Amino acid sequence: MSDERKQYRLPETGDVHRPNNGPSGFDGKRFALANLAGLITGLLLMGIGRAITSRYETIFVAYGWSVFLTVPFAMGLVMALAFGREEVRRATLFSSSLVLPLVGTACSMLFFREGVICVIMAFPLIWAATLMGVGIGRLLIRYTRRDRTYAIAAPLLLATIGVDALLPKTFMTSVTTVSQPIHASPAQLWPEIVSMGRIPETPSYWLCKIGLPAPVEVVAESPVVGAKRDCIFTGGLVFGEVITIAEKDHHLKFNIVSQPRDPEILGHADVLSGEMRLRPNPDGTTTIIGTSHYALHVFPAVYFDLWAKSIGHAVHERVFEHIKKRVSGS
Repeated sequence: MSDERKQYRLPETGDVHRPNNGPSGFDGKRFALANLAGLITGLLLMGIGRAITSRYETIFVAYGWSVFLTVPFAMGLVMALAFGREEVRRATLFSSSLVLPLVGTACSMLFFREGVICVIMAFPLIWAATLMGVGIGRLLIRYTRRDRTYAIAAPLLLATIGVDALLPKTFMTSVTTVSQPIHASPAQLWPEIVSMGRIPETPSYWLCKIGLPAPVEVVAESPVVGAKRDCIFTGGLVFGEVITIAEKDHHLKFNIVSQPRDPEILGHADVLSGEMRLRPNPDGTTTIIGTSHYALHVFPAVYFDLWAKSIGHAVHERVFEHIKKRVSGS
């Protein structure tokens, strides 16, 4: 009887198995190690990509999908796996998915000399890809056996990296056109679009307030075909131009023959040409129409073209407002 009692005795308090009621509190060490694993993954992939393309330094190498989608996805996936099989609070995963791309983009500015404005424009895309990687990583942890998780994750990583190699590395050309009526005749506006005086006002566009170059002056040799024309931006950046069409009081067109090696521009876009048209209106005003032709070397180009058009509109509007003030004498 005593043996039966021993066999069926109640367990001691310390022997009671407490069920896992959900994720535990914030674990700073797990958080740091998981983010470090994701960051190292991103830096390694970026470093490998740069090493492969370094021999093409003299030729343009497009920023493919890997930079803005594949690498952040891999970072998020590895970070999610590094948290392990224990439950993780959603708030912890969310904050990690935000901290990781923030630190990663800061490292890209430090090691790969990316510009601040470029990083700001790319961040929403990078964050979305990181979140996707985190989500898939946690799904693998939850719904696959321990011995299969990494067997599935490894080919998935290789597949996402291989996608960039299969996609075409062509660039996208686009156009931005802005128009504004001004109370002046074409004859009054013609000298202003050929060679524009210095703009004293501080740029109002929000990206220009935090570092994006803004136009401040245009200097032309003469209003004839073949003449040189310099469009000067803040920071002394100069776009070298050559006039290709000079129809007095009507149409000015120019090709961009040189552009500054600024980190916000270099490797991301090429401004190809620009033109100004003057269209007289029956009410005595003249509509000035500015058009910029450019090529984007970043992908997905459709996303970055939204930013390019916004910047193009801001540049044209700044110039038009200055011309408007000069011809009105205010």
